[in-house]
Amino acid sequence: MVVRKHISLERKYADKVKPFLAKHDGNFSAAIREIIDIAVNPRIVLTHSEGAVLFDPPIAGWLLRKTKDMVPEKEILDETADPLLFNSISRTMEYFDAKFKELGWGVEFRMESDTAVATASLTIKGENYQLVDLAARLFSLYMASQKHLGIETLHRKTRSIRLAYRQRESEEAALDDLTGHLGAMQELSREIEKRPEFWQAIAKKHRNCNYKTVTLHFNHFEDLLAKKTPSGEIGIESMAKRPIADIPLSEFLQFMKNVYETAHIVERIDIEGDVIKVFHGYRHPRAVDTLKNIFLHLLEANGHTYQARSTRNLIILRHMPEIGIKISELISNLRKSGSSFDNELIGFLTFLSGLKEAPDVGESIRALGYRMSKQILREYEKEHNIRVWDLRIFKEAFSVLDSKIGRLSEWRSVDENSICYSVRKCNLVQIGGSFNIDICRFSRGIFKGALEYVFKNDAEVKVIKLLTHGDDMCDVCIRVHTSLP
Repeated sequence: MVVRKHISLERKYADKVKPFLAKHDGNFSAAIREIIDIAVNPRIVLTHSEGAVLFDPPIAGWLLRKTKDMVPEKEILDETADPLLFNSISRTMEYFDAKFKELGWGVEFRMESDTAVATASLTIKGENYQLVDLAARLFSLYMASQKHLGIETLHRKTRSIRLAYRQRESEEAALDDLTGHLGAMQELSREIEKRPEFWQAIAKKHRNCNYKTVTLHFNHFEDLLAKKTPSGEIGIESMAKRPIADIPLSEFLQFMKNVYETAHIVERIDIEGDVIKVFHGYRHPRAVDTLKNIFLHLLEANGHTYQARSTRNLIILRHMPEIGIKISELISNLRKSGSSFDNELIGFLTFLSGLKEAPDVGESIRALGYRMSKQILREYEKEHNIRVWDLRIFKEAFSVLDSKIGRLSEWRSVDENSICYSVRKCNLVQIGGSFNIDICRFSRGIFKGALEYVFKNDAEVKVIKLLTHGDDMCDVCIRVHTSLP
């Protein structure tokens, strides 16, 4: 049966029919029939200037899956509705509610808000969870970009998503919340779009090497080429967006784990209270020792003292907060004239050297000296307003330290880039009336830490004599290879 009716269309609606008329060679009836088919078809419709594109459910589902965890661009909002509509949250929600019903998504909104404390909660329900998720991303994009409301919490159920929003100080902060909760693939997708060839090559390299490829910052790799112990701070500070010393320990450990695991420098890092377990696959002892020092340096830069020991394929780092506190006390006393710094230090070192049952106590004492000297020179630098170090200033600073700990030392210049240092007597190593090897390691740690702090590993040390080798004194020469900044 054919039903004939006379209808009239406004020009704006007639213009929308034109692509269908062109497709059917001007046959208005055929054009209207196709439009009706589209309107009642359960398939998703995407419109554009030339007509309409239909997607069958399998293709539509595939598109939804591939855009999961990606937040639409802000321009989508302006193309979806009149920007003036976005002045009101309630009107915007009503619009989206009607829009999704028109599209046949079967998505429902329910919102509760408190304008006094700038909070809101939204529940989105629907039979198709992928459409519910997309609706949450679209509406949350509006909340972040137009109202600066960021997602505070998100709870997912089988057929619904519940979001809690809170006012943020800026649009950027609110959008960060949105990306964190609903846009896990957002940044990766943007980077791949910017440099697809690069990321294709990276993915291929990792896949072909069975993900045994290590990703390093350029400066980190440069230090390795120069046979230095890399600081490892750049990757963490870039991720945290603040200096390493300003990151709370619990956050810092998570950043460290993330950076070193994703770079494949280590296999896994387990954080168990005061103990950090670093699992790796390195076989060469020097490589393991360098890796251990990297972590000790990182933790020391964060302001914490850790004790380290190595087993096969494992480095165990144990937090020693009491040592860090004692170091601060000792350095504070060091700055006081007439203080009993040497006696306090000797007492503390005697206590440490007596811990024979503790694993690697000698290494812990050496690390203590290493860290202490850096802090001492850092304080000396501030006190004397030192902007550029050289061998002369280093000699003066280290001589002050020697006098504080009762060590008799001498310096002799070789040329403008070289200087020699001799120790004929050291009260520290004679604790108890006999030579103490552990305290000697502490002294070496002090010397090494000071050199690294001042010369950034650009100084070569040549050992001429050592008491531990049966010589009558310790004598070393320092040569700086590169000019200081």
